Amino acid sequence: MDALRKQREDMIIRAPRGGVIGYRNVEVGSYLSPGEKILTLVDNSHLYVDCSLSENDAALLGVGLPVSVTIDALGNTYNGKIVYVSPGMEADTKAYTVRISLDAARDGVKAGLFARTAVDILQRRSTLFAPKEAVLTKNGVTTVFVYNHDSETVEEREVKIGLINDEAVELLSGVNEGDEVVITNLDRMKNGGRVLVD
Repeated sequence: MDALRKQREDMIIRAPRGGVIGYRNVEVGSYLSPGEKILTLVDNSHLYVDCSLSENDAALLGVGLPVSVTIDALGNTYNGKIVYVSPGMEADTKAYTVRISLDAARDGVKAGLFARTAVDILQRRSTLFAPKEAVLTKNGVTTVFVYNHDSETVEEREVKIGLINDEAVELLSGVNEGDEVVITNLDRMKNGGRVLVD
């Protein structure tokens, strides 16, 4: 009797956790070999989005920061938060891995879908900024060329930069409101040089 009960229990497969069967490679009556893969269990109770970021962006992120996640295939946007920021750069991609915990409705969201993320890292009011192409960095010193209308010359000024996005750089010191910075032909500029503006 005990042997029959043991045989019956051996026919039952118990999952280690709840989830949905995403792959099945067995049918009723099939013969199996030891170690053969018969199914894959997908756990959608916790959804995560993994993404790669450059060092400039990763340096500004921290655990707990709220993130907006858009899944184009579903046409929906969900709230999430950062739960992990890689402490080291990936050697092959030269990027940092960030994991976002997704607060999403379970129905319709499937593992493997592509997502776009957006995060408001920091915003400052009344800040000075310049286009990224106006800023030069040489030997650890960051400068811009400021144009003087009266003398038609340029002055190279050392600046301290703050936040950076895809288009502009925040300038914390070295320039004043209303100063005009040079954004082209920087390799031909020199401090005190005369410049003609078209």
